[in-house]
Amino acid sequence: MKDTEAHEQHKNIIVALKAAAPEWEFVQINFDHGLVFESDFYNKLKKLDIQEGKKDKLFADHVTQVCKAHNPAGARRYKANYRGIAGEYWAQCARVRR
Repeated sequence: MKDTEAHEQHKNIIVALKAAAPEWEFVQINFDHGLVFESDFYNKLKKLDIQEGKKDKLFADHVTQVCKAHNPAGARRYKANYRGIAGEYWAQCARVRR
């Protein structure tokens, strides 16, 4: 789903949140489950102020979910042979771009 479609889909929720807590700032950050760009993913985690030590695991988990959605047998193989972010399968997944 493109960011514009996601923003449109969640617009009512953001409007309601802003009305309920006008002193807060709301920013919508969308994670694509179709094609994962590694640099884009890490930039979004930075915006969310995620601890540095957790980013690689979050990326590996996200990629596993994306690959599982597009190739369930390959995702099971990846999980069985999991060696962290440097694992072989995620780099072979056609949905991941560095």
